[in-house]
Amino acid sequence: VMRIGSLIPKSNIFRFENYWVDHADFINTVALHWNNSPVYANASKNLSSKLKHVRAGLRKWSNNFSKLSKLIYNCNWVLLLMDGLEEQRQLSNLEKAFKRLVKGHLASLLESKRIYWKQRNTVRWVKFGDENSSFFHTMATIAHKRNFIFSLTKPDGTVVTEHEQKANLLWESYKQRLGICEFSNIHYDLSTLLTEHNLDHLDTEFSQTEIEAVIKSLPNNHAPGPDGFNGLFIKKSWDIIKGDFLRFFRDFYHQNTDLKSVNSSIITLIPKKNNPETIDDYRPISLLNYTLKCITKLLSARLQSVILQ
Repeated sequence: VMRIGSLIPKSNIFRFENYWVDHADFINTVALHWNNSPVYANASKNLSSKLKHVRAGLRKWSNNFSKLSKLIYNCNWVLLLMDGLEEQRQLSNLEKAFKRLVKGHLASLLESKRIYWKQRNTVRWVKFGDENSSFFHTMATIAHKRNFIFSLTKPDGTVVTEHEQKANLLWESYKQRLGICEFSNIHYDLSTLLTEHNLDHLDTEFSQTEIEAVIKSLPNNHAPGPDGFNGLFIKKSWDIIKGDFLRFFRDFYHQNTDLKSVNSSIITLIPKKNNPETIDDYRPISLLNYTLKCITKLLSARLQSVILQ
């Protein structure tokens, strides 16, 4: 009998957990660290600093309730004790109220655990209620293990398994690809293929309505960048962080900010097929900070209105 454990190792890199937003103290924690962080003249550095302080605050705050399985076990143990007591005698009004509180807390913990595992897997054909089953946990674990590159095969057939060997092989391969230019001359007239449009509206300043529409359209569960935050955090905390983000968008338009503080990304490799072996079996993608992703979404939304014509 083969058994697949449902345990995903906890990463040292900060990753925002979606179930945090349902906690009563979440908004207060974000507001406390956001408003008490230093203010910088450079809007990009200002946002980067505030997100750093919120990241540290949320990491410390989440330690109080991050062990969901242990908390669920404790609640079940208390309910089992109360049920045993109820079999012996009638519970008092205070004991009944306490039992209802524990049941409510247990339901909240189970919902948090469901969101935790759902964030780690994208099985879309499960029925309602199946997300917190052992099958779903196992599928999430399998998906996590699939993200790990155990070995790579060189062009000469040699298999490398050591981390440094794999890193050097990937570095050399993509450095060669990015350094090759195979441009050929254009043999057709672009003016005969393109239609002229009035593009003056593309150069106007971002309005608050336009910005908030883009923020609302951000996906909740897309993979985060180096800052560790996702679209759900931006949406839920928008009333707190809105002023600094609007300042960032305004300064970006007027070219008054240096993007060095937020212009970083994580390059990750996505397998093109099951059981990848060589470097050609992976597709690299770049995961941006959500601060910069908001800028790219604003620009792409404007371009899309023209491209569709």
